This record gives sequence, structure tokens and C-alpha cells, in this order.
Amino acid sequence: MFDSFDDNADGIIDAGELEKALNHYGMAVGPSVIDVLIHKYGTYSTPNLKANDGPPKIELDRFVCACVVMQQMCQLYDRCGARQAGVSRDEFLLTVLRLP
Repeated sequence: MFDSFDDNADGIIDAGELEKALNHYGMAVGPSVIDVLIHKYGTYSTPNLKANDGPPKIELDRFVCACVVMQQMCQLYDRCGARQAGVSRDEFLLTVLRLP
């Protein structure tokens, strides 16, 4: 699963690769959600990444966590009636993801 989205085979997932993975699993989201996910689940401290190498990237274990959390939140959005209340899925996800 991870390797099929790690386009450059560097062992870490960047924002573009994360967006591709989420789209593949039917969880297309806007760039602001991708940005929050990258900062929430990503890290600067991997053997292949230094702090000055741009935005954080996501390693395998945290990628799995991010995908599971996103799946659960998308299912919750579908069940809780937020859409009927006029809340977009991205708005819902951003609200939940920004919680500590």
C-alpha cells in the first residue's frame, strides 16, 4: 500500500503523494486538509529528511494512522448529518483535525 504511493521511493510520503493515496481510497479533499494532515502526522526527523528540506513528510506508521483516521472521520461525516446542516466535508475534517 505505502510503496504504491511513495512515487520517488524515498520511504516517506509528501503532500502530493498523500493526496494521491486519499483520492485512491475515495477520500478526495482540498489542499487545506492535506496541509493539516501533513503537519499533524508528518515529521522532519527521518534518516532521509533534514529540517530544512521543506514541509514535513509522513513515514509508514504515521501514514497508516492518518489513513485510518481519515476513513473514520469521513464515515462519521456521512453518518452525523453535517452535510444536511450545510457543513462541507472539508470544513468538518479541518475542524476535527485541528483539535489537539
